[in-house]
Amino acid sequence: MLRVLAILSAVLLYMTIVIGALVNAFNAGLACGTDWPTCNGYLIPPDILEDAGVFLEYTHRLVGGLASLFVMLSFMYSLSSRKQRIVGLAGLTLSLVIVQVVLGMAVIRSYLDEMIIALHLSFATASVVTASILAYSTGKC
Repeated sequence: MLRVLAILSAVLLYMTIVIGALVNAFNAGLACGTDWPTCNGYLIPPDILEDAGVFLEYTHRLVGGLASLFVMLSFMYSLSSRKQRIVGLAGLTLSLVIVQVVLGMAVIRSYLDEMIIALHLSFATASVVTASILAYSTGKC
């Protein structure tokens, strides 16, 4: 089960980066306003299917949230592992994702400060790498 969760975590984290790149390419970073975690004050924005920017930004947040859930589940399952390396990788991935989520909020609240965007992407990339190593490592158990 841990391997499946770790693979899904890595795939979802990668998808989050790809969708984030689309958000950036279409200048949709503030399509949900500076609200976070809501989008223009809504949990589900009413114009999600009418506004491409809102659709992209909201999808980025949803996929990121789903990825975070799988990373958290991976960590919880890793605790039953007898291998410190597995627990360590899962914990590192979770830690990176937590920092990356906080940076994502900071990106929005800072009106897309370039330095925070760079840090956000850096932690996102690091989390994909650690999730991928975790997924690979679980196959070696």
